[in-house]
Amino acid sequence: MSKKRKKQHQVTKTTKKTSYRNTVIFIICLVLATVAVIWYMGYAKEQKQKEFNQQMLESARRQREPIKDDWMKAAELVASRSQNAQAKEVMNFLTKNLGLARPYPNGGIQLLDVPDGAQYKAFFCPILPSDLLSKMGEIWQRWNSMSSGGMTDYENGIITVGMGDSLGQITKGIILLHEGNHLRQSQLFPFNHHDNAKYTEEEIRVYKTQHEILAAVGGELYEQLLVKEMDRIGKYLTDSNVVLEDKVPFLRHEYYTELNAIFGPSKSLYERDALQTFLYTNGVMKYIETRYVGDKEAMAHSFIYSFYVHADLLKQ
Repeated sequence: MSKKRKKQHQVTKTTKKTSYRNTVIFIICLVLATVAVIWYMGYAKEQKQKEFNQQMLESARRQREPIKDDWMKAAELVASRSQNAQAKEVMNFLTKNLGLARPYPNGGIQLLDVPDGAQYKAFFCPILPSDLLSKMGEIWQRWNSMSSGGMTDYENGIITVGMGDSLGQITKGIILLHEGNHLRQSQLFPFNHHDNAKYTEEEIRVYKTQHEILAAVGGELYEQLLVKEMDRIGKYLTDSNVVLEDKVPFLRHEYYTELNAIFGPSKSLYERDALQTFLYTNGVMKYIETRYVGDKEAMAHSFIYSFYVHADLLKQ
């Protein structure tokens, strides 16, 4: 082979190698570019989803924050008017620790805000019509079906409230102080809330504080109505030949006009019934305390236990 042809052959061979190398490099670059594009698209989608979720959380916070503020102001109003020491301790605990949440599937919550320096598990979870509890699992469905003004989840430190638009400030304040009292106790002095006896003892403790608050806020007119209710209960027991140990009366009486005069006009049928229930439980427990001949503590325990079984909050 001549030198000229040999040189041309070497050039052709080198050109092929260079072309092959360039092709490989191009393919690698293309693969890397594709991977980079896919990664960026995934990252951008993830960031967009995060931004959307953050916007939704912020929207939920803005929607619920005024509700929490309103309930807290109501509780502060009642605590201030009553000058009840336990109510003031409850307000201090809630102010320092109560975060904001919304319901989440399967009985959980999604945190929206927590006070700086909060030391205890305490969350305020208002229920809104838009929450669609029917799609959030059995626990939330059960709460919704009970149409409760307020409930405390001892396990998770959650106060759940509803019906806010249909309640006046006094009623809201009493409800939040009641539930806040439970929450504070469960966090500072934990107890076995699965034990029916312990659960009932805790309700008796909180009801005693609630009845002190009602008397302080309602004043002389409320005290007079309470005596009237105790008289009615005593007459019912006598006329019906019912032994209190065998059957605690669940027959409430209509004092709607009197209660409106004391606490202001009810905003709804629900509030009217709530205030009537406050008076009824106060009347029975006061009757036991002042007029019942026997083991008063055991009788109070029996009444509250029966009351909560009747409300489907405890199982026999």
